[in-house]
Amino acid sequence: MEQFREDSNEQIKCQLQEDTQASSKKKYIELVTEQMRCKKARDMVAKELCDHIEDQTEVYEEFGLSHEEAEERAVEQMGDPVEVGTKMDRIHRPRVDSRMIGYIAILAVVGMVVQYLMSKSAVDAVGAENIIGFTGFGSIFVDGLIGFAIMLGVMFVDYSFLGKHPVAVYAGLMILLCVYDISEIWFLYPSLNTTNISGLSALIILLFAAVVYHYRNKGYKGIMLCLLWLFLGFLFLSRMSGVSLAAAVTLFTTGILTLSFAVYKGWFNVKKRNALIFLWGIWLVPLVGAVTALATGLIGKAYQVERIRAFLNPIDDPNGSGFVATQMRERLGDLQLFGSGIGEDVYYWWYSLSFVLEKYGIAMGVLLIGTLMLVFGKMLSGVIKQQNRLGTLLGVAAIGYLIATTGLHVLVSLTLLPATSAYLPFFTEGTAATIGCYMLLGVYLSVHRNAMILSEKRSVPKRRISIQIEQVNEVTKSPF
Repeated sequence: MEQFREDSNEQIKCQLQEDTQASSKKKYIELVTEQMRCKKARDMVAKELCDHIEDQTEVYEEFGLSHEEAEERAVEQMGDPVEVGTKMDRIHRPRVDSRMIGYIAILAVVGMVVQYLMSKSAVDAVGAENIIGFTGFGSIFVDGLIGFAIMLGVMFVDYSFLGKHPVAVYAGLMILLCVYDISEIWFLYPSLNTTNISGLSALIILLFAAVVYHYRNKGYKGIMLCLLWLFLGFLFLSRMSGVSLAAAVTLFTTGILTLSFAVYKGWFNVKKRNALIFLWGIWLVPLVGAVTALATGLIGKAYQVERIRAFLNPIDDPNGSGFVATQMRERLGDLQLFGSGIGEDVYYWWYSLSFVLEKYGIAMGVLLIGTLMLVFGKMLSGVIKQQNRLGTLLGVAAIGYLIATTGLHVLVSLTLLPATSAYLPFFTEGTAATIGCYMLLGVYLSVHRNAMILSEKRSVPKRRISIQIEQVNEVTKSPF
């Protein structure tokens, strides 16, 4: 009985000593985090400090120190907690990309001016009453203002919630799209058929980026599941009334780029070269499938099929289905490097880039697209340096979508692709597409703002687990 009491007292002393050591580390971390004003960053810094102390403790233990001595020295080595906390406060805080917001504001103003000039040229020529859908500069200004406000609102949103249940949310959205498609077929909600919802593709690409994040580390199985969800999104979106086929194509293109980026970074734990060849080789499947589906009427509308046929042979019907392609190619042939290359009697333009090229010259058009690519490239270079993988994927998807839709607009404007509703960020009218554009810009700003606040969670090293197991085994083998 006396021996039992002595053993119990010894165990209590050991437990108190461990509690003291743990309390010392805990107090140090608390003092550090108390100096930080951003509450979101406190948990991240506390985890980093704890991991660093434990790693350093293991190093001292390898030199023969006891666990208690090693941990105490590791805590001392960290330095003054107040000074460390002050430094952490300067590093780990929200960072608003005010310079980029300024660039966006300038592009927004210039874009509204270009949209106004396009509308004004048509009004001066034929009158506002003869222009279908003309709403004036007020509508352009309101759309831009609402979009800019949405961008600033999204900037302050913590994007990490998208990584919690992305597959379920994506699947739910696909079900809604399916219901929408069925309702259109059966004419249950005819008012929906006239609604332009092309901006919906911007939301889908963000959810898809979260799906890619969810399936990371799943190997080829994860890649195939991502492709399945991407194909479903493309299929449903391309069949919906009120969504241009260009929006669906841009969604698929950006999805492949986002998935390829994750594979290139090694996040699926597969051979990069083989996986990338597979991803880009699979492009042939949707390309052939899309052409076949359009020809058979499975996807797309009758006018979309006519556009493709007119693009291939516009001369067959130059005053009918081939009118747009024929006119655009003739006017492109008269472009000048500087200044207008068209007559004053021309007042209609199908694309913003065409308007700039024809009214102000090739140099101005190159400057416009070059500026957009420079701004988007600057954004993209920032997001790929992110520590948080979810933030990186969201940023790549958002900026990649804007780059893809810009490239599509350029190709269509140069008649290298069939005429379609290709949106040019900042410079093309359209409430839904404008809101979608600014929402994506807001996601970039949110990723940048939370760059030093949200980090990727680290898994516990196996070595640390084995040490804990050995310690438990030693305790269980102690004589009783």
